[in-house]
Amino acid sequence: KHMEEDLTRSEQKFRDLAGLLPQVIFETGPKGEILYVNKSAYTIFGYTPEEVRSGVDIFDVIHPDDRDLAAGNFARSLQGEKIDGAEYRMVRKDGSSMMGMVYSSPIESDGRITGIRGILIDITHIKDVERDLRNLNEELERRVRERTQDLESAVRELEAFSYSVSHDLRAPLRSIDGFSKFLEEEYAHALDQEGKDYLRRVRDAAHRMAQLIDD
Repeated sequence: KHMEEDLTRSEQKFRDLAGLLPQVIFETGPKGEILYVNKSAYTIFGYTPEEVRSGVDIFDVIHPDDRDLAAGNFARSLQGEKIDGAEYRMVRKDGSSMMGMVYSSPIESDGRITGIRGILIDITHIKDVERDLRNLNEELERRVRERTQDLESAVRELEAFSYSVSHDLRAPLRSIDGFSKFLEEEYAHALDQEGKDYLRRVRDAAHRMAQLIDD
């Protein structure tokens, strides 16, 4: 009798603590039938205790597209495997959806597995934040691509401008260099030393400018 009383008190303590948690605490049988859920489960999913007792199982609250994944993980749990962090799209009684993350482990009794127990965490807000961050990153990447394209276009325009300017400058520069060379070769005798020095300076300046254009 004392052992039964201790067990009852222990079970009541577990239920009291589980009832305080905002996460869903659950236990199921080997077919997924719900044997126990805490108060948060009713609040989150909108079912009454009577509806759960009348036949709602864990697969009823999982989105149809994720039920195969859930069934596979459930089967693994029944084989003795602990499942950590499985994510499912969940469906409430009113049809609204949420994202859940489930941690579960097998229930063993007399050396055999009779079901699973676990905890379900509502991660809808986290997924919304992840989606917003992903969208923000995509928007930033799009803007970077646009800015890069603008920069590349500006660089191409600058290259075209530089080529055009250098091309336009070469013609008169060749004339300056050519005629000053002609003067130096053909009319040097008519120039005094100062005139020759001026002519040399003109040619040197023309050569420096040609080098600047090349650079």
